[in-house]
This record gives sequence, structure tokens and C-alpha cells, in this order.
Amino acid sequence: MLNINNLSFSRFRAYFRVQKKTELPSYSGSTFRGILGHTMRKVRYGMRPENCPDCPVRSDCRYGNLYAYLFESPWDHPFIARSEQSQNKRKEKQYPQPFILEPPPGGSYVPGEFLPLSFTLVGKAIELFPFMACALALTETRRLGRDGKVVLEGITDGFPSEDGSEVLIYDGKTGVITGPGQILDFHLIDQWVRHTSDTEGETERLRIRFLTPFRFRKENRLGRKPDFNVFMRNVFRRLIFLSIHSPLSFEIDVPKLLERTGEIHTNPYGLRWHDWQRYSDRQKGRMKLGGFLGDIVFSGPLDEFMPYIRLCEFLNVGKNVSFGLGKFEAIRMNGEW
Repeated sequence: MLNINNLSFSRFRAYFRVQKKTELPSYSGSTFRGILGHTMRKVRYGMRPENCPDCPVRSDCRYGNLYAYLFESPWDHPFIARSEQSQNKRKEKQYPQPFILEPPPGGSYVPGEFLPLSFTLVGKAIELFPFMACALALTETRRLGRDGKVVLEGITDGFPSEDGSEVLIYDGKTGVITGPGQILDFHLIDQWVRHTSDTEGETERLRIRFLTPFRFRKENRLGRKPDFNVFMRNVFRRLIFLSIHSPLSFEIDVPKLLERTGEIHTNPYGLRWHDWQRYSDRQKGRMKLGGFLGDIVFSGPLDEFMPYIRLCEFLNVGKNVSFGLGKFEAIRMNGEW
């Protein structure tokens, strides 16, 4: 039995071999999310009868609402933790999806090239990795981009082994699964942060570099002026909502921590707004997904916030993160002014 509590997560990297020239948009997160949505609906018991006796998830195929959990996460889904198990006490119609995509760069890919897709599964979704692998394998049945075609060669553990090598956990040719691979959680991240503080000193200056658009809402409007308080509100919101997939064994004192954000100075010198849109088949229209890219620097006593920030480095922050939005790097700048 896997330990999937305390905001547990696993990272993976899928490798596709290009069979027909593939053109990807500058940001391909929506492309892959759309394809996954289609292929996940096709994952069901008996789709490959010759492999069923040896299928590692045969007993779980009775869950016909797999797509609903991964892509919609409605409050009444049986996989969603009840409010007494999660720090989240608000009943939402839908919760954040328990996966994050890190898509490959846009551009042209020619036959024979390998196209990597990294993704993260959170909590209960880690147990569903075999279904995700099956959905990714079905990508070969659909066009990628306008006319592209790819085939899944394999999936590796997203965390390297001790010698730095990648470990294969799904073989696309044989269908053999040896995953899910390494699992991290809040407590492991917290230990790492404490070790860093002990060996390198307290964090007094931190650069957040948004690699994909960070979008947030403030007072029911799209936010326009991020500062440390806004950033941490979104960090805590993200983690608490995700706890419905992976319940915490402790309670985050959010009001107390947010009160202390006033001690942190914000310098948004390197932020810029980036407009981006995608067409949604489900909503039958275009979605605006613009957000902030670039650097913002926070200065002050940051140590008590660092475990939550480091955790969100893996889990992203803000809205529409299942597309891969809200990905950032947190860079300690002690001694740099």
C-alpha cells in the first residue's frame, strides 16, 4: 500500500517517438491536456483482452469515473477526501485536478526525434499511474498538433536515481509497469529546507522566476499586482485544496502566516504580463489564460514560508495549473543585493 498522505506526489517523464512530422504551438500544455482528456475516456477494462490476466490494475477497472476524478475532481467523487480528512473546509463544485503537465517546447519535431512530456501526480492519483500510462499510450491513436503522430516509447521516474540515471517504470513496447517510482511529501521537503537553512544560513532574499504564466484572482477579478501576501495566499490555497487528494496530518496556520507576510518586501522588477488563449472543446469557445512571467524578488525573514514555497515549486501555483501554468523556480539570493 502506497503512502499517499501529506501532499505526496510523484514525477514522471514520458518519451514519445515522432512518427510523422509534428508541429507544436509555443506553449503545448493545452494540446497535451486535450489529448489526455480524450484518451483517458477510452481507458477501460478489457480494451486489450490478451493482456488482461497480467494487468496490474485489473481489479481497479471497476471505477468507470476515472476521467471525472482526474479531469473534473467534483466534490462528491468517491476518491475525494471528506472535509474532516482535509484541511479544506469549503465545499466547491470542483477541486484542482491531481496532476500537473510540464509540456515540451513548441516547434517542429521530425520523424525519429524524441518528444518528452513531464507530469506530476498528487496523492490518490499516484495509485492511478497505470491508467495514466495507458492513456498516454493511446496518444498514438490521435493526431498531435495539426497532422503529427507520435508513439509512446516509455515513461521514466521524474526523479533521477542516486547515480543520476533515469529509471524506466513503464515500457511502451511491452506494457510492463514497474512504477510508480519515488514519492515525496511535505515532510521530506520540510527536512530538505531545514537542512539547507542549517548549512547555508537563513533565507533573507528570494527570487521567484515564473516559467509559465502565473494567474490569480483577487476579489473575484483577475489579479494584476502580485506581492508576497498575494503569492503566499495562492500557495496556501493551492496546498489546502490539493489536500483533498492527499490529506495532511497537521494543520497549516494560514491566518498567522499571512499576518507575517507584511514583514516581507516585494520588488516586481522583472515581471511582465503574457497573453495566451486556447480553444476548449468542452466549453466550445476560447479560454483566456494569460498571466505573469519573469522575476519577482522577496526580501525579509522568509524561512518559515520556505517549505510551502519549495513544495509549490513541484506543484505549481495559481489558476489552470493542470495545463502547466504557474510553474516557477525559487532561487535563494542571500548576499546578493
